[in-house]
Amino acid sequence: MTTHDQPIAAFLDIGTNAIRMLVVRLRASGEYHILEQRRQVVRLGEDAFTAQQLDNDAMNRAALLCRQWIKAARATGAGDIVAVATSAIRDAKNRRAFLRRLRTQVGLEVRILSGEDEARLIHRGVSRTMDLKNRQALFLDIGGGSTEVSVGNQHKPHYLAMLNLGAVRLSNQFLKPGMDQPVSPELYRRIQEYVRGRAQKVLQRLRRYRVDIVLGSSGTIMALGNIAVRRHFNRRLQCPEPVSMARLRQIIRHLCALSLAQRRQVPGLQPDRADIIIGGAAILDTLMAELDMQALTISNRSLRDGLVQEYLERRKITA
Repeated sequence: MTTHDQPIAAFLDIGTNAIRMLVVRLRASGEYHILEQRRQVVRLGEDAFTAQQLDNDAMNRAALLCRQWIKAARATGAGDIVAVATSAIRDAKNRRAFLRRLRTQVGLEVRILSGEDEARLIHRGVSRTMDLKNRQALFLDIGGGSTEVSVGNQHKPHYLAMLNLGAVRLSNQFLKPGMDQPVSPELYRRIQEYVRGRAQKVLQRLRRYRVDIVLGSSGTIMALGNIAVRRHFNRRLQCPEPVSMARLRQIIRHLCALSLAQRRQVPGLQPDRADIIIGGAAILDTLMAELDMQALTISNRSLRDGLVQEYLERRKITA
């Protein structure tokens, strides 16, 4: 049961590839206990980047899922429901129609985050569980439609940016739906060249900052880390965990050499991510190479954790 001192709240992240929900019990100390986490692939971004329209079937899937999850969250005791939307919805011309559908059919008010807001919340969510001491970190989060980057210390970001580069966006552009064959070295290089060109201005800014550690988060990075750890140590990823880029590049080469059907069988990779993992991997590979970074520490914290922190601050519950 919810008490005055320990209310329960739910946080929904309506993303390009998947919808995620975090249900937490909030403590007066500013800490929180996770009661439930959910993830479901909906692919709102399937056509959003070519047609700049959210597909009607995808919007229906998203609305139905949100209705079911909110019902489950209420059953857990959740009072407030905080929902945000990111890249695919941000870019779609029919985003207002989608938000109206969620409002009228689901009773859900959704805030569309700007790229900088998203980067700020990711910094907040990831930094919370890291002891950076005096180190300055590069925060890197590769989503379905965009990649958020920031540079900052434990307490605040000094630089925030969003790149219109994501695992779904690039896969739709370079790896056509239904493409089952392996990804050739030539095609992979073409994807990298595209990433390099689109990221040039942000990379120039990032090179001005001292970076002592790279912190990576979200689906693509966690999936690559999980595959690497499974392959080399026969165990699950234990976040926060450092992984070398040399090891991750071995995994990327291995994935490129496989057909889509074979990628779906790779231990540590969710089958529903097999068709977009190489697009996401090319972003990580290229950015890390351009910044001459040899390793990153993978975090299982994310945007949703930043939303919890923001919510706590608004309620005047401080650590």
